[in-house]
Amino acid sequence: MCAPRAGFDQTVRSLVPDRLRANWLSWYGPEQVAELVSGTHERAVAAIEQWGLDDVQPLGDGQVAVVCSCRYRGQPAVLKVSPRRRDQTHRRHETEALRLWTGLAPQVLAARDDGWTALLERVDPGVPLAFCRPRLQALQILGEVAQKLHRYPAGTAFPSLATNGIGRNWRENLQRRPDALAELEELLATTGRDVLLHLDLHTENVLSDGERWRVIDPKPHRGDRHAECFVFLSLADELPRHDAATTLDEWISCFCTGAGLDEQRLRRWISVLAQAELGWWPNGNSGWGADITHLVEALDAPP
Repeated sequence: MCAPRAGFDQTVRSLVPDRLRANWLSWYGPEQVAELVSGTHERAVAAIEQWGLDDVQPLGDGQVAVVCSCRYRGQPAVLKVSPRRRDQTHRRHETEALRLWTGLAPQVLAARDDGWTALLERVDPGVPLAFCRPRLQALQILGEVAQKLHRYPAGTAFPSLATNGIGRNWRENLQRRPDALAELEELLATTGRDVLLHLDLHTENVLSDGERWRVIDPKPHRGDRHAECFVFLSLADELPRHDAATTLDEWISCFCTGAGLDEQRLRRWISVLAQAELGWWPNGNSGWGADITHLVEALDAPP
């Protein structure tokens, strides 16, 4: 049986840790944080009550959403509650993508709040690929996972990179980089057959499940399969200061071997996405921006 609602309130309040609040403050601003915390709390409580969840405990080091282990009908499960701003009236497509990728993603046990709250199968043992394999082997496995994901039909229900969603943000961020913006437009115009992209595919979003791998936390969009290159941005802080171009070439080669992608087109996408990311990091700001700048320099280095 479920505990009384008052018990949930105290439990769930502690599930929005200071680290998560700090991230929300950085991304959404101080005027929205209190509302995001309170709204996420209320939705988590409602989900726990509706689905009769027991043993709700914080899980892992989520950077964006509240993620908790729990038990659902006696079985291990994961509750994920993503922060939802007032202006985000659209449907979140994560659960639809996970359902489509049967066998490649955790089973969706239930969803509510237009997909912003989800109850998922618990992946066991659930160790991230980053901690299971050496770097080059992990990148090839990640490419193989990407190739499997891209075999599924995209479907028009998912947003298109060319016309909305994340693609629109990239265009806005590249307004001061006209060459990169023109490159983005050319890549979008020559995409060919759209596939369903994960768009946050990196070695910590692929978990071990026995002899298989399962993907989590997608930002699903329709588009060019070569745009599935966020892993290289995620690894930017690990590029060595010296001979970075050689290391990056090895990374790209391993990923493309697994994914069956064209290396030159992938490099173009990495460069465009990295420069779009720099739109969030004005010159002189510390943090990830310096690592992304180093990544762009490594891409542009002569062979």
